[in-house]
Amino acid sequence: MVSYRRLWDQLARCGISQYDLIRSHLISSGSLNALRKNQYVRTNTIDSLCSILHCEPFDLVEFYEEADDEVSQTLSGAGKA
Repeated sequence: MVSYRRLWDQLARCGISQYDLIRSHLISSGSLNALRKNQYVRTNTIDSLCSILHCEPFDLVEFYEEADDEVSQTLSGAGKA
């Protein structure tokens, strides 16, 4: 799975709002909506954000493995009969 939590942290540190990204940097509202939902976006969007924020892609994106459903149920106790 992909998480853009680091992007929102980076924006806060730089004092750049989502409105600024749309109006001043021409990042589409659709791309921002996908980022908010941790959905996939085009690499040129990540490239643009890195240029705007003067950072590297891994400063914006983190990757983690989604837990297997069976393992998740076992860990939460939901799989017990």
